[in-house]
Amino acid sequence: MKRQRTESDEVSGGGGAPEVISLPWATVGHLSTGLALMPGVWLLWWLLSQALATPLGGWFSLGLAVTAVVVSSILVACGERPFVVAAAHPSPGGWGYAVWSFVVPPIVGGIVGWFVSAGVAVCGAVAMFLVFAAEAVWVKVWKPGMSAAEVQEAWGKTTQMTRDMTAEDRREKGWVNPPRKCEDRD
Repeated sequence: MKRQRTESDEVSGGGGAPEVISLPWATVGHLSTGLALMPGVWLLWWLLSQALATPLGGWFSLGLAVTAVVVSSILVACGERPFVVAAAHPSPGGWGYAVWSFVVPPIVGGIVGWFVSAGVAVCGAVAMFLVFAAEAVWVKVWKPGMSAAEVQEAWGKTTQMTRDMTAEDRREKGWVNPPRKCEDRD
């Protein structure tokens, strides 16, 4: 598969090594995000099941939510992998890459919920879609992320700006004392 040129190639010079994160680390990243989204999935699944389907107990709905989030995180990481490798970028953007975050979680939530009942499956699919779609829209997964060179450049600008601002404050507020002469040190 031929590597596609991206905007980050212009910044980094295009001759650097590809920035592909290994699949295990990508999976760990998705699982970490899933851990952060877990309370929302759990709460929504439980509330929807109380209102629309067979009421689930708190611990049982937690087990369903954990199973669905873990499985969908692994599947999304695997599904995004071809796009990451083709673009040689950890967050290449594009709708082919982004669709995984919108489609896979509700399907997995529906399948996991189906083991209980059809109503719980619908509740699981809706809960997973709402939480994972909200996260995908907030992060804007369809837009390419920063490359390593862009992150390095932005960090360099930030540290220089911080140095400049603190130097001004030190001079204005008298935090920087003028050096003493050698004769005054006795």
